[in-house]
Amino acid sequence: MKGGPLETMGLDEGEYFLFVSAGRWIKNAYRALSALDELYQDHSSQLPERVVALGAEDEAYFKDFQCAHRFEQLGYVERSTLEALYRDASALIYPTLNEGFGYPPLEAMKYGTPVLCSGTTSLYEVCGDAAFYFDPYSIREMKGRFFRYCEDAALRRRLSERGAARYEQMKDRQDEMLAELCDLILGARNVE
Repeated sequence: MKGGPLETMGLDEGEYFLFVSAGRWIKNAYRALSALDELYQDHSSQLPERVVALGAEDEAYFKDFQCAHRFEQLGYVERSTLEALYRDASALIYPTLNEGFGYPPLEAMKYGTPVLCSGTTSLYEVCGDAAFYFDPYSIREMKGRFFRYCEDAALRRRLSERGAARYEQMKDRQDEMLAELCDLILGARNVE
């Protein structure tokens, strides 16, 4: 996206893993970022060039990482920038420990961006077979899943295709549910 928000931040398409809400402990980003730091130490050529963590505003967030130069903090960004980051990321990594619904994975899937996420929350119901799941409590498992994702081009393609289809399916279902709710509310008003 020439001249867009990513270019002004020095980011090119497909060069980064994306984390959102990284500063919230319940989103568990630090554990997953630690797993990536360990992977970068041994397998940097197989991984995206960097990791972008949104919402992590503490200056010392990555100070103890061996490969801290690969991690970039952006704090919170405007909606247009967030959409561009979702669109151009190699993958969204969402290691949350607790999730009410799970909009960030769907927002990434909207653009066909693959999603790697926690398998212990409601995300499985939201993402179905369109995401690659891991145990968010296990750094070892996360490392294995992240590496497998990077090594398996067929998996990346499959997640991208299934993600885009899942987004459309969930969007259609939410539109139907909203229409039903409006009918119920407006129908109840007309009865009175």
